[in-house]
Amino acid sequence: MSAIGDPYATFRPRRGRRVAWVVAAMSVTLFGALALVVPSTGSAGWSVADSLLLWGFGWLVAVAMWRFARLEAVPSERGIVVRNVLLTRDLTWSEIGGVRFGSGDAWAWLDLKDGDEVAVMAIQRSDGDDARRAASRLMALVQVNA
Repeated sequence: MSAIGDPYATFRPRRGRRVAWVVAAMSVTLFGALALVVPSTGSAGWSVADSLLLWGFGWLVAVAMWRFARLEAVPSERGIVVRNVLLTRDLTWSEIGGVRFGSGDAWAWLDLKDGDEVAVMAIQRSDGDDARRAASRLMALVQVNA
């Protein structure tokens, strides 16, 4: 079912996800190519280890971008699991006091009843109207399940 028909459909960014995959691929390709073409002869050149480290840095950037591409928030009847870049939070609906998605916010925020807040990076302002609809759906889920 689509997000329109299923209120519990997974939230995922659109543009940010595509950009992250492209940057990951470009990073591995670019740093791999640089590792091959950087001169490695003589005392002024790079060693094989230097070239491997350069290519490894490209892979490190790709792994970071992979984490950005895997952002999601998975709602269910019990609550929501929010996977951000570094942390994953499993919240019940009763823990959530409200949802914020103001004009200055890059992504949606869950205001928890204990005073804490959790970023929902899967709903990103860069997605425009899709993000506003997703934030509205999340707000409705919080209200209905509270």
